[in-house]
Amino acid sequence: GSPTWLPAGLLAVAPLHIWYAQEARMYPLVMLWGLGAAIFTARLTRCWRRRDAAGYVISAAAAMLTDQSALPVLLGLNLFWLLAMRKRLAPRTHLRADLGRWCVLQIVAAAPFILWWAHADNYRQVTTGALYPLTMVRLTLDRWGGLLRTQPWIALPALGALVIGGVILIRVWRRRTPLAAEDGRRQELLVPILVWSLVLLYGFGTLFSVVPRLYTLKRLTLPLLPYALIAAAWALSRLSSPRTAVVITLLASLAMSLVNVAWVSKPPWRETVAAVEARISPGDVIFIDDLAFPAFDYYFQGDAAAYPWTIENLDALAAAAPTAHRLWLVTQHHQLRYLLDLYPRLDDTGLIWSATWTNIEVRAYDPAQLDPEALTPQAEIPPWMLGLPSPLDEACLRP
Repeated sequence: GSPTWLPAGLLAVAPLHIWYAQEARMYPLVMLWGLGAAIFTARLTRCWRRRDAAGYVISAAAAMLTDQSALPVLLGLNLFWLLAMRKRLAPRTHLRADLGRWCVLQIVAAAPFILWWAHADNYRQVTTGALYPLTMVRLTLDRWGGLLRTQPWIALPALGALVIGGVILIRVWRRRTPLAAEDGRRQELLVPILVWSLVLLYGFGTLFSVVPRLYTLKRLTLPLLPYALIAAAWALSRLSSPRTAVVITLLASLAMSLVNVAWVSKPPWRETVAAVEARISPGDVIFIDDLAFPAFDYYFQGDAAAYPWTIENLDALAAAAPTAHRLWLVTQHHQLRYLLDLYPRLDDTGLIWSATWTNIEVRAYDPAQLDPEALTPQAEIPPWMLGLPSPLDEACLRP
């Protein structure tokens, strides 16, 4: 129902898309292959053609080989296909035949990724970088699990949205016969609720995406962005004044993107890690701030087992110093925490190299010149300081 240009227009001014489009990485390519798979899936729900089936296999296989973040997209397309088939096909024999062919497509599309995985695992090439999306899922679930235990009220809005959204989707997809008068009245109520829910979700998502740091699971969020924009475009076109709503949405999204690019800084991790790698040598010990470790580990090309330690184990920092050739500290500034504040005695004594980038500081010390007391925290470390800070943390309550 929405103009074909509207989803593309929303994507062109989406803050999250513009922010990560500045990086020469896999995000746009996963989006491209994912959208290709979606187009061929939609065609196959209407009419089964070999060329569309081949197009789906190529797009889905290429998406998975590009990055694992394509998996949520492909799972969503499978759900869409099953719902579409259940609604369109009355004869069960046709449904069974199409279901068999669809399953064959999934196996063929997954085969290249499975073969790559087996080959990489055999040669021990499956690293933490390859498993990064799954690792971030686990870290985020752990973090939100801790917040839910201490602040259970956080779950209420999300739970309410899931229940309402689930009821609406079930009602919409179960429409298999012409609407009776009572059903028509129900749909007249359900459609506006769905429309306004999507519009409000898109508005809040655009506002929060001004600070991409809030999207911990960016590699899983970004490939889903085009589908969210398609849903938002449909919702905008169903409002009473669609032209006005579209203009306001596009201008607001563009304004948020300009705020993002002009005032939200992006830590230059690629340059930081390259500078450290050019100077480290065997025998050095590198301690990484836990807030900085995912990004540092992503770009670090050396032997991670030989160098990086996380600073979460602060007792090991003092224990490792006497045997280290040089001691490196990589910390990330954050508005809620800065770990070096816990080490007031760690000044320029023994400092042999240091550099500062946007929100990042790196120091290298000669352990022989350090006072052992300088590596002992001068205050008790709050638990939230060793995790990923958010506006819900205890840190926000500090004066």
